[in-house]
Amino acid sequence: MSVGTEQPVAFQIPDALNQLIDQIPSKDRERIREAIRRLHETNGSLWTAEDRVRAASGEDAVATKRAIDQLNRKRNDLVDRIDEGFTHLSTQHLVRPSTPIHTETIGSVVDRYSVVNLRERRAELLAQDATNEGAVDRLRAVSAQRAELAKSIADLAADLKAGARRLPDGRKFKLYGTISETVGQVTVSPNIDQVIALGGLSECGKSSSGEYLRHQDGTYRLKMSFLLDIAAKRSGIEDLYLLDRPSQARLLLEGLNLFADMHVEARRFTIESVHSDELIFTLKQMLGDRLEIVFLEAPAHLRAARSQTTRAALRAKDEIKTSRGADRVAAGADHVVDNGGAVVSLHARLRTIANPRSSSPVRVERAMASFLPEPIAAEVDAFVAAVAAGPGVDLVALTGSTVNGEWMSGWSDIDLLVSAEHSVHRVAAQEAGKLQVRLGGAEQVKCALTLVTPGEISALFVQPGVVYALFRLGDGRSTALFAAPGLRLPVITSDKFKHAATQTLPLVFVTLRRLVAASTSGSWELRPIYKHIVLALQLLLRANGVDATGANAIADMGEEVLAGLGSLDLPAAAAIAGSRARGSEADHADAVIRAAHRLLEWYAAQVNPDFSAVSTRTSGDSK
Repeated sequence: MSVGTEQPVAFQIPDALNQLIDQIPSKDRERIREAIRRLHETNGSLWTAEDRVRAASGEDAVATKRAIDQLNRKRNDLVDRIDEGFTHLSTQHLVRPSTPIHTETIGSVVDRYSVVNLRERRAELLAQDATNEGAVDRLRAVSAQRAELAKSIADLAADLKAGARRLPDGRKFKLYGTISETVGQVTVSPNIDQVIALGGLSECGKSSSGEYLRHQDGTYRLKMSFLLDIAAKRSGIEDLYLLDRPSQARLLLEGLNLFADMHVEARRFTIESVHSDELIFTLKQMLGDRLEIVFLEAPAHLRAARSQTTRAALRAKDEIKTSRGADRVAAGADHVVDNGGAVVSLHARLRTIANPRSSSPVRVERAMASFLPEPIAAEVDAFVAAVAAGPGVDLVALTGSTVNGEWMSGWSDIDLLVSAEHSVHRVAAQEAGKLQVRLGGAEQVKCALTLVTPGEISALFVQPGVVYALFRLGDGRSTALFAAPGLRLPVITSDKFKHAATQTLPLVFVTLRRLVAASTSGSWELRPIYKHIVLALQLLLRANGVDATGANAIADMGEEVLAGLGSLDLPAAAAIAGSRARGSEADHADAVIRAAHRLLEWYAAQVNPDFSAVSTRTSGDSK
């Protein structure tokens, strides 16, 4: 009977080992259990490969031996990972040096237990063959070995809990990084725009930072070990950890190139975790300004508390990382980020790093050069002069219909964006109030002021409408009324403003639905309903990569681009504005309300899946 290709059964972790794992901080428990599961799978694959190589010859034998070498390296790496997870039991921090030492690390014990489980499974299969003499006796002997080892694990766990035994140092001190193998010079892929490398000591926030940037900024989050592995396999390198650090850096770039070329839409990446200063500084030489090295810092007591681990366990982990040069990364990092405060501070720093500044200055023109009527433009210029007279103001700009030629008296607002230090906001608000009075009050022209700080703009901690305004300012479609000398705004790509449109879309539809519902009470206004219809269409178009401006053009483009929407028969903006000026808005009320209902019905159909087909199918299969 051939048993070489049998897959290993699910590995049952002994109860005593599970109890030890339960003592580990919650963040690491699943990592250890996953490492144990992968170790057992690797041992099963290794067993199969060793069975295969005995019958192989020629090129097949060579390839199988190479696979065995790679599996052994993976096996050793997983044992190391298990040992690192159990550093909270490190006796140099928790028990006296005189305490008797166990002869094996936990990882080695788990590895032995995995192998004896595989051996027992193979013995069971052989025992099913009645012609195989001695198979039953062999199974009985292997089962006894497994039971003895399980009992030994239970005894070890009890001794460790009682402090009666201590574990040896799990570090292997292998001669990794001692061979300089030729990894050819690597050219950076044109599909790489930005790489953010996250480094720091244990539990400093590297993983959460990478995940935050993936979720909020659309970067691709990658593990350095993954990139090294795919490049090593492509190059036929059996043990990449025998390479010196510069060779590993070139291999890392090769892996990043491979991934970027297979995912050309990505362009921006985070890589983690940076544990070697020599490796990452070599990579910096190759990537140049496209690589931003970020070193995260936090006090030890905070790192221990956030990860629910002990200070002793944290210290043991830090010792492993510092032995590789992780602490020295700070000296050459582009950004050293304090993660010892509020999480919003960390997020702001990360977003600022991930959103580089434009190389071009902001163009500035007076309001008199805009689409506003001359008297109104003159008053806006007076507002700008008053606000920008003092320090702390970075940017003053018009947004909305005032910059796209669609402004209409009696209908459109004067939308103003001011970026200034918080201490200046009161002055800006007072000047906006004076402007409102000079323009005849909100009944004539409404002034809408948006106040943000320079830090919020750098981190893009602003509402989607401001993101879009920055996008237009950045690509020259709009000009500012005032910009501080040397001001460089964050680069807003089309993907970012599409993402911003998607984020704000649900709120716009909820508001539109509320406004339409209020129209049945008799106490309502047509203008906000109309504007929310146009805004919803504009955001839907942006999410589809179409940047349309002007109410009429937006309505026409929406009917053309948005599949299944059809004609809304929305009256022209000028017609609505004219009827409003005459006090006869009711003339268009029915048409606008019908258009709103049609848009809301279409949107509901897009976001609410139809389960009727599934329900019909399952009802017939229930018997």
